[in-house]
Amino acid sequence: VHITRTNREGFKAGALKEGLKTAKGEFIAVFDSDFLPESNWLYKTIPYFKNEKIGVVQTRWGHINRDYSLLTKIQAFALDAH
Repeated sequence: VHITRTNREGFKAGALKEGLKTAKGEFIAVFDSDFLPESNWLYKTIPYFKNEKIGVVQTRWGHINRDYSLLTKIQAFALDAH
């Protein structure tokens, strides 16, 4: 289900707060709109939560357009350095 808000109050945090009003389930995954997870992302990520001391898992991501232009190369470099 694709849900949209009528305002941008709170930006990303506001979108998360709004989404959590209707989200169901034990786990919540949050992605940027341009994120393309691998098909096995859930299978690789969820097992970490077997450890009761783990509440958040941050996974690595790459750039599908890194070599498209000089600008995308610089952006990818800057994000990787961050």
